[in-house]
Amino acid sequence: MLNAALAAAGFAVDAALEQGVASGVFYVAVVGLTAWLPGTRSTLGFGLGASALAALGYFVSPPGGELWKAVVNRLFALFAIWVTVALVWHHKRLNARRDRAEVSAARSEEQFRQTVEANPTGMLLVDRHGHITLVNLEAERLFGYPNGELLGQPVEMLLLGLDRQAHVRHRAAFQLGHPPRPMGAGREITGVDKQGRALSLEIGLARIETTDGEFVLATLTDLGVRKRLRQAREAQLLAGRLLEAEEAQRKRMAREIHDALGQGLTALKLDIGWLARHLPEAQTSMHSRILAMEDLASRTIEDVRRLSAELRPAILDDHGLRAAIRWLVRDVEKRSGLSCALALPTEELAWNDDLCIAAYRVLQESLTNVVRHALAYNVTVALWPRQQGGAMLEVRDDGQGFSPEQAGRPGALGLLGMRERAMLHGGKVTIDGVPGVGTTVTLWMPCGPEEPLDGGVQAPEHADAGARAEKETG
Repeated sequence: MLNAALAAAGFAVDAALEQGVASGVFYVAVVGLTAWLPGTRSTLGFGLGASALAALGYFVSPPGGELWKAVVNRLFALFAIWVTVALVWHHKRLNARRDRAEVSAARSEEQFRQTVEANPTGMLLVDRHGHITLVNLEAERLFGYPNGELLGQPVEMLLLGLDRQAHVRHRAAFQLGHPPRPMGAGREITGVDKQGRALSLEIGLARIETTDGEFVLATLTDLGVRKRLRQAREAQLLAGRLLEAEEAQRKRMAREIHDALGQGLTALKLDIGWLARHLPEAQTSMHSRILAMEDLASRTIEDVRRLSAELRPAILDDHGLRAAIRWLVRDVEKRSGLSCALALPTEELAWNDDLCIAAYRVLQESLTNVVRHALAYNVTVALWPRQQGGAMLEVRDDGQGFSPEQAGRPGALGLLGMRERAMLHGGKVTIDGVPGVGTTVTLWMPCGPEEPLDGGVQAPEHADAGARAEKETG
């Protein structure tokens, strides 16, 4: 409104005075005031309007002086108007560019701040004076200072002993131009948390340029966590090797028991039978004693076979996992009185020997727990192929139930062993129990690069109906 009023006043003065007056001066002021208006359109619009008024003023002003002076006066006015338009236009373009740069810088700083705050690694932003200006949640958790308590504090308060004294010199030297120190090649320092506990840290440094000046971004890694992770990996590797050694020892002992002790007992039984056949019939007491010895030898041979099979069933190596599962379930049913049902795939799974052994041991431990603790009458064992890229073994009983809290108690070494075996092969054991209803133990393990040979599953069969399995087990 002010510009329009000044333009109208300028035109009125121009119309009242003689043409010799440099009337363009009024319009230059009008165009110059548009520098405070938003956008460049207002400057262009007032420039065009002022040019039109200056041209129109030539015809409405009273004549005065020579004609060429009046024309030059008008041309000078137009020149002054458009020089002002160009200057204001350029000024506005520079301001707009600066505003965009500031908005972009502010957006970048905000994104940087959000990235730092959300980073799972501890991060601190420190200014040239050594004061903390930004700290993420992981760094607050690491040092035990919640709710922004570290903001504005000297970074040296997080260091212990000699590291605190030397850090001021190190920080000054780094700011003078030392190259960035990436993680993995950083320096180990000793930090201290809010409670005074020492922290073994690795620190990486990088200089950051912002609109507020130069800062140093410190990235912190708790070497204690890394050490514990390394120890956990080493413990897992050791557990795998111990299980391998245990299986090798079981296999060796089973073979020696079967071959040496079993063959010796068989020979002893044959000798006892020879004695029974060659004793005089009158020696009835001796016959009774020899028959008792022969029966004891037969039962001992059966026990040896059972112990050998429990240590490492030869059927697992000779006939595969399905036959071993049939034998184990039938043996448990015969010795415990449980009613057992089976659901097995029509072909072997694409599990290697280690996976088959792990699955067999999990099944063995699960059935042992059912017999000892479940007070069940029925148990179902199922092996399901094509389950989320792997295969699943399920043991379900109708006993007294088993809660997940019981599975996690310190004394549950058998359950811990099952989970450890599955984890070593990329699998998982889950236990679902409902008190008074029963328990389901589920083992899932990957099948590896090959798919199961056949996805079909046989209908559940009773373990005593395994005459065919009897032939397979030998």
